[in-house]
Amino acid sequence: MRPRLGLGIASLGLVSLTLGCGLRTDPDYTPVCVDESNASGGGGGDATDGTDGTDDGTDDGMMNSDPRAGSCQNPIDLPAGETIVVRGQLGGCSGTEGWCGGSGGEDVYRIGAVSDDVFVDFLPTETDFNPVLRVVRGDPCEPGVIENSEVCAPIKNSVPGRAYYDQGEPGDVYYIIVDTELGESGEYAFELRFGPEANDNDCFDALEDQLIELGNGGNFEWEADVDDVQGRVDSQCGAPGDDDIFPIALNGSGVLSATVEVLEGDIQPIVSIRSDCATTSEMSCGVNAIASFAESATALLVVDNVNAAEGRYRLVVDYGS
Repeated sequence: MRPRLGLGIASLGLVSLTLGCGLRTDPDYTPVCVDESNASGGGGGDATDGTDGTDDGTDDGMMNSDPRAGSCQNPIDLPAGETIVVRGQLGGCSGTEGWCGGSGGEDVYRIGAVSDDVFVDFLPTETDFNPVLRVVRGDPCEPGVIENSEVCAPIKNSVPGRAYYDQGEPGDVYYIIVDTELGESGEYAFELRFGPEANDNDCFDALEDQLIELGNGGNFEWEADVDDVQGRVDSQCGAPGDDDIFPIALNGSGVLSATVEVLEGDIQPIVSIRSDCATTSEMSCGVNAIASFAESATALLVVDNVNAAEGRYRLVVDYGS
């Protein structure tokens, strides 16, 4: 099929082929659908500047035995630091999947490390199925199992995108993997944004109605559920799961202390105190988070989840000297 970039990115010179991707998988996963002759809906296409990106039928000069563009052996490189739109099409089977529920065909993109937030936002009007998004650090073709994913969750077309924060070493490479559920196919498109404001709209749209307003000596307690979905904001503590984002209004100087505990379920909640939505604005994170304020201020308090599991938590917040 034809993964393609929008907004005038230079042609990638992609090639056509249908080979199994060979991605490292969940070791407990048993493939349901194995059909390497149709591992994805096709491979190769061109970067576009507003055209439909269709192939002109000319020979790329590469042997058909080469891995298709978009396989993990031949990922498609994406530029970092500028907003781009990526478009592609998927379908068919793949027996090498397993993370996040994806057992169908997939496209693999590669991007160099960045120093700030990255936001992947699927465009529902241009996406025909419910894509499964994975972001991993390290080559997904290497033998073994990738222990941790920066992002790993199904996405419903009606739900906004997913953020991750570059927590790697200089030179680390990330792989963005668009997967399908078994039997699903069609076109997809996602926008890739970078920087401290990359996910502001989605973050602020998700703010809880409950304002945490505290003066010195104040206390706030809250109980709520988290779902087994990917959250909208990330943390330097590494928390890609579901999140609740509270606005905070603090009256006078003091020390803000927040603690979260598990009430039900196999969840790993943390608290993040930050001045705004950007991960780089985070002042403290962990099961216990503490931040000092020299004067009255507004901020955000995020209850986040290290894993994408369902459960219930209790949040306790104190503001004192």
